Amino acid sequence: MTFEFMTISPSTISFLANGHPSRSGTFLLRIGDHRYTFTVYLGKGVVTYKKL
Repeated sequence: MTFEFMTISPSTISFLANGHPSRSGTFLLRIGDHRYTFTVYLGKGVVTYKKL
């Protein structure tokens, strides 16, 4: 499993006390031959992912 920086590094993701993320952006997760993009939305507290 490896993480790749796109617009945000997974190690910099943190959430505020109200559940909203402190930063937004996208990173890539690779697990073997499978790739996924994770997107953190600012102000919504939502994280989505999509298999590529």
